[in-house]
Amino acid sequence: MNIKSYLTSINIDYYTYTPKNELCKKMVLKGLDKNLPCKEILDDLQMQHNLIVDVKQMQTTKRDNETTIKEKIGVFVVYLKREANIDDIINNIKIVLHHVVIWEKFNKRANPATFCGRCSRWGHGASNCNMPLRCLKCGKSHSPEKCDLDKQRPPTCANCKLNHPATYRECPAFKSYIERRKDLIEKNRQKQRQLRTSHSEAPRQRNVPTSIDTAKIRQGISYADVITNEQNFPISNTQDTSNGN
Repeated sequence: MNIKSYLTSINIDYYTYTPKNELCKKMVLKGLDKNLPCKEILDDLQMQHNLIVDVKQMQTTKRDNETTIKEKIGVFVVYLKREANIDDIINNIKIVLHHVVIWEKFNKRANPATFCGRCSRWGHGASNCNMPLRCLKCGKSHSPEKCDLDKQRPPTCANCKLNHPATYRECPAFKSYIERRKDLIEKNRQKQRQLRTSHSEAPRQRNVPTSIDTAKIRQGISYADVITNEQNFPISNTQDTSNGN
C-alpha cells in the first residue's frame, strides 16, 4: 500500500502531485465520432499498441446567462506510458474502430491550469486529492454528478461564493491562483539563473600540494613520481651532494 492509499483509507484530508517521471505522455486523436464510448476506443487502441493506458473525451464549454453548458466533441486525449514512442504510434495506428484517424501532439498551453473535480480547487487533479467534496456548480458537499441545482437558479462558486461555476476562468480565485503560479515560476527561474551564474564565476581549484617533504627527494626520481606514487618510494636517508667537507 502506498502513502496515498494509506491516507485515503484512514480518511485524512490531503492533495498531492504526480512526479514528473510518472506522468503519462499525451496525444490528441481526431477523426472519430463523438458518440463513440471511450472504453471501445481504448480497447481498439490497446489491441494495436500495449503502451496505451487511457482515453478521455474532450468537451467544449459554452455559457448561456451565467449557465455553463458542456458539449462532447469528436476529439480524444490518449494517455501513453512514459516509454512509448510517439512517432511509432503516429506511423502505425491509422485506423480506429473503422475510422481513419489523425494524431496530433498535445498542446500543454491549451490548459493553463489543472482543476480538481473533487474539491473544486485549482492546481491539482482529482486523482491526487482526498479533500472534502465541493460541488463545482453549487459549492455544497457533494460531487457534481449528484447536484440537483435547478438550471433556473444561478450557480455558486465554491471558491469565491459568486454566482458562477468554480471552473469559470474570470473567477477572482482562478486569477489569484494564476498570479501566484507566475510568481513562483519566476522565482524558480531566478534561482536557476543565480545558480548558473555562481557556478560559472567560481574559481577553479587545482589539486596541487601545498608543501614538499624534502626528506623524500631521491636522485633519479621526478617530482611527479613522488607526489603520485609516493607509496612506492620509501623514505631514504638524505645524501649531502654539496662540495663541503
